[in-house]
Amino acid sequence: MSTKNTVFSKMKTALFYIVLHCIPAGFLIGLIGCMAPLVGHAYQDNPARPVLYGILTEDRSADPPEYRIATAKEWRQVRILRGNRYLDIAPNLYLDRGDEIWTGPESAVAIRFPNGSQLYLRSGSHVRIGSIFAFAGELFVRVKGAFQVDTEFVTAGAEGTGWVMKVSPNGNTLCTVLEGRVQVASKRNYWRPLLVTADRQNVTRRRSRYTRMMLAPQRELNKMRYWISQIDRLTHESQPLTKDYQDDRPPPFHFYFNFSPSRQGTDRYPRPEQPPRRPDPEPSHDTVY
Repeated sequence: MSTKNTVFSKMKTALFYIVLHCIPAGFLIGLIGCMAPLVGHAYQDNPARPVLYGILTEDRSADPPEYRIATAKEWRQVRILRGNRYLDIAPNLYLDRGDEIWTGPESAVAIRFPNGSQLYLRSGSHVRIGSIFAFAGELFVRVKGAFQVDTEFVTAGAEGTGWVMKVSPNGNTLCTVLEGRVQVASKRNYWRPLLVTADRQNVTRRRSRYTRMMLAPQRELNKMRYWISQIDRLTHESQPLTKDYQDDRPPPFHFYFNFSPSRQGTDRYPRPEQPPRRPDPEPSHDTVY
């Protein structure tokens, strides 16, 4: 009887040690399994999210400006804020609603949306992804389906068209339509919604509650079409190969502290160098439509 008890006791002891050794191994395997899907998450193929598919360098010393594909070192001029941390920038980065994007003084980016619409940001621009909110800068929108761009004081919406919008730091806007029609409206109902047609532009001044429609100067239209065509061509070329992709989120049990103040909702470029302040987006001529 005592022999059986001894054997049974040894079996229980052995089973206890087996369980004791399996628990850490199981925990480690589970942790690895949880972390594995995170690697490269921001870069995985996900057609339901907009993608930053082109990073370019912009030379504004030329008139009109010249573009080329940015090198990996030049990607740093682009800043994307997600939540309270900046992402590692590389071509084919998938974006989330709420991401804020800054382009540096010599950089530009191309973004493609799930419905095929495209957004080009020139240098010195700051927007938020969602329904696009433009804080400052110059952007081109090529629409497939319905699309809307908001500023602090103006909303521009269209379906199946292309237009350029300039937003000055003080909130003044200049909307130039290249093809199709764009409806421009005051978010504070200072004036009735206006329909801007091809080759025309609308200028709105924040302080005076002023808006005006006019013919767009042909020289200005030619410049816009030229820089847009350059980005069209370059974004069809191969971007530089990226290094090891890293997810923007911290791994489990990693504590992240951010003591710097949030820059969301500002038009400041999040680098020590500030882009040159540009004049308000005024048209070249005063030809009244």
